Amino acid sequence: GALTTGVGLQFALPVTQIEALPDCSRPLVAVDLGGGPLPDFKIPDRALLAFGTERQGLSQELLDAADHRVSIPMENGVSSLNLAVSVAVVLYHWKLGQ
Repeated sequence: GALTTGVGLQFALPVTQIEALPDCSRPLVAVDLGGGPLPDFKIPDRALLAFGTERQGLSQELLDAADHRVSIPMENGVSSLNLAVSVAVVLYHWKLGQ
């Protein structure tokens, strides 16, 4: 099954789906095609990362609430990346910046 192929790594970081934005002091970073280029951005410590679906993206409410908006640079002709790839790219960038 899906959890078997993950070899437990899916439990290495807390991942959750929220219905309302939390009231907290953590910076919210929205990954969105309209954001600035990810390579030029240092993701703050303790940031909350928001990813949307490949088809619909993030809600306007969440984009408006974000402290930062970043995009993953892509080659011409590539319209989007799937969620797993997007998360992997952003987490790798975050790790490199620590």
